[in-house]
Amino acid sequence: MPVRTLRPQQSSLPSCSTAGRTRAGILDRGARVGIESRQAMAATAGASLRPSAAPVAAVGTGDRIDEALDRALALAELAPAPPGAVILADPAVDAGLLERLVATLPPGATVIDPPTGPPVPLDYGGAVGRHLADPAWAQAGFRILVAKNRTHRRLLYAGAMTTVLRAVPELPRVPAELPDICRAALEALPVGFALVDAFESHDRRGRRPTGAVLAATDVLALDWLMGEKMGLDPELNPVVREGVLRWGRARLDRRGNLTPWPDWRNVTLAGAALADVWARVAGPARL
Repeated sequence: MPVRTLRPQQSSLPSCSTAGRTRAGILDRGARVGIESRQAMAATAGASLRPSAAPVAAVGTGDRIDEALDRALALAELAPAPPGAVILADPAVDAGLLERLVATLPPGATVIDPPTGPPVPLDYGGAVGRHLADPAWAQAGFRILVAKNRTHRRLLYAGAMTTVLRAVPELPRVPAELPDICRAALEALPVGFALVDAFESHDRRGRRPTGAVLAATDVLALDWLMGEKMGLDPELNPVVREGVLRWGRARLDRRGNLTPWPDWRNVTLAGAALADVWARVAGPARL
């Protein structure tokens, strides 16, 4: 896949250099990730998006994972979370990162490992309709997602938008496509901010050190930056593409080290297409 090396944007004009051509008609690398309709969602969840500001997505680096996390949080300029925040993380996220995150938050922050109890009914709207949700996630006043930086055989990579599926039980029974479920879950239960544990990552070859943590108040913006760091057109990921189609586009304020991971090996498009066929045989909501 061609790789674009990008610089942070502080104005309304694109600020990027290109190292090749991408799929025709995808979008310009001003990365106009959806914000307008999601500002109401972010306000409901207590996120720090300002109406006049582009969503910030930051890459923090360090020799230790706590240093990388602290720098990512500082660069992303996240507003203080209220007490009692609920954190939903990919099972592969480093325990040290979660411990440090809880320590930086106000009292009462907890990391949940669904299921936390009998699922509760929730109206997700759209194609998903009325389904179930994890009770601790559904009842949280402030939600935080933590994803793992890794490739995915079907989606090319699994980001924060996909991590929310951990709080949606009985996925094979949902009569909707996977991207629809991710988007609906984020609309029904918005998050305050999201992180990606990229201190140790997983590409197609296996584990590799990458020494970073990504942070953003906007989940779609975070997943977009995650794809760029892998040298991918993020909209090749069907979950990201669904977010763009549903929420529209806005400029992304990138901060930190934006150079793609060196020697990163992605899942091939042919391999992802084949995995998608097999997943659809098992059921539309199957990962």
